Amino acid sequence: ADALSRTMKHTSSAGFLKMAVEIARHHHEHFDGTGYPDNLEAEQIPLSARIAALADVYDALTSARVYKPAFKAEIARLMIEEERYKHFDPVIVDAFMNRQDDFLAISRATANSHSDTQNNVPVESSL
Repeated sequence: ADALSRTMKHTSSAGFLKMAVEIARHHHEHFDGTGYPDNLEAEQIPLSARIAALADVYDALTSARVYKPAFKAEIARLMIEEERYKHFDPVIVDAFMNRQDDFLAISRATANSHSDTQNNVPVESSL
């Protein structure tokens, strides 16, 4: 976030970088104020960071890591719902629930693209 803030001073794309700074600095804040680094709560957290926080957690839950398997989308959805008003803005959770099919489609496309590149197969050839 600090590097982006310094870069903002030297560019005409400051609006875009301002949002990047907000996300980088505040996407670990929790709606109930228990997050970090500034213990912001509710609407004190920039909207961009509230959106990115949910997307980041969904991606982490539904992606396999070296230390854990991927959770099924339904389990991730339930976990996110449980964090409404705690970790996540309830309005953002509602928007996520309304567009979960889009999240699933993006997740599948990303997984397919990743597995194709892992096998050294160009994405276009897998269509």
